[in-house]
Amino acid sequence: ITDPVFTASQPFIEGLAVVGINGKYGIIDTLGNYVVQPVFDSITNCSGGVIILYDAKTGYYILNKTTLGTGVDIDIS
Repeated sequence: ITDPVFTASQPFIEGLAVVGINGKYGIIDTLGNYVVQPVFDSITNCSGGVIILYDAKTGYYILNKTTLGTGVDIDIS
């Protein structure tokens, strides 16, 4: 048995799951690979291919699932 990796997790929806580590959230695929790094304050589950991400410093981002993994970067600095 291994130690847990995530401090929070949601079920897979449309092949993606929101996961949390120490209060920050990201998204993994069914292989466990990050498609969005855990740097956001909240993320909605994928619905109709749309994901809403929120960062307290920079606000909201709306992603279409089809842009994930295509090199689209989100700068929240």
